[in-house]
Amino acid sequence: MSASSSLLPMMNPQPPMNVSTGLGIGVSVVIPSFSRPENIPQMLSSLLLATCMQHDRSEVLVVHGSQQSLERAAYIGRETKKLCAGRCDDKKLRHLDLVRLNDKYFVAERFVAAAEHTKNEARVLPPPHSRLLRHHLLPRLSPTHPSLPYQVIVHIDDDVRPHNELLDLMALKVMGEPGFPAYADGAPQPGVYGPQERQCGEHGYGDPNNTDGPAKKWQNVTIPGFPTIVLTKFAATSRRLNRDFVRRMGPDFAELIAHTRGNGEDLLFGMAAQERGSAVGRVQLNTAECRDIVKVRGLAKGDPLKTKCEGFYEINGGWLDPNSDDYKRRQGGGHSAFSDDDRHFAVRGRICYCLAKRKVRRDLVDCVREGWH
Repeated sequence: MSASSSLLPMMNPQPPMNVSTGLGIGVSVVIPSFSRPENIPQMLSSLLLATCMQHDRSEVLVVHGSQQSLERAAYIGRETKKLCAGRCDDKKLRHLDLVRLNDKYFVAERFVAAAEHTKNEARVLPPPHSRLLRHHLLPRLSPTHPSLPYQVIVHIDDDVRPHNELLDLMALKVMGEPGFPAYADGAPQPGVYGPQERQCGEHGYGDPNNTDGPAKKWQNVTIPGFPTIVLTKFAATSRRLNRDFVRRMGPDFAELIAHTRGNGEDLLFGMAAQERGSAVGRVQLNTAECRDIVKVRGLAKGDPLKTKCEGFYEINGGWLDPNSDDYKRRQGGGHSAFSDDDRHFAVRGRICYCLAKRKVRRDLVDCVREGWH
């Protein structure tokens, strides 16, 4: 499977794998969990097989934001081990109790987990046959500092099943940044990479890649050339960018996060990155070819070919498993995802508008409330 040359022009689309070093850099995958713990073992049994997860410092952090989820930690561990069946290392799984922090930050606690609870150091053990690492990463590493805090962070929602090749490509995109890992003065800012991009600005919120014909009811606008962000539903970034955002999140955005109960946390992260000049890159597998296939065949969500092309499968609200608590709740008319709320996209459009106006703190909350009917 090949990657778009505009995304990773200097790398082999199928990076060589070394069972002990993976891609040569530790990757921390952060999965927030609130009401859908049944999803996670199925995610992990596949995700842990990705090349980037083979490094000895790679890990998966399940961030428990509710007591319900926390009480299922042992279940997640058992089921993951069972589904791995010896093919993947379930010992890379770590559980974080952030139930109390969820009362303040809701799903935005994912950024705190990535900034404060991931392994602080990842030793560089580059496979000698990796061109990307040999030519673009190693020259920037000081031989006098064998350990540096430069892990790649991958944020994934618990209703997404990523394609492992895309996961590896996203991790490599971060590793290949000119400033990685230290981002010294004068170096380009760390970026954000993933398959889902949105337009977010003073004109509102929209999907620039909508192929469903007329704009969906929630789309405020789609403007060619308008700045985009990458949704943290499935996104890779550096620990540096994540850490810097957390330092800003408390004073500038905590009030809005509390007001919206976490809705828009991905917009806050994306717009904060955009404001500092960070690169934003959409990463997909076989992008041009797959767009044509999906457009012509009209493949439905969940179709294996569509999933393969897009690089992930989004259930948006939970596995369609009649035995899961999430399924029963949705069948009963309950909400399981932000987008279940009729006001969800209107609120996001208003958040984009207010962020484009550089509103922060109480001014940001007031601005959003003015347009939130």
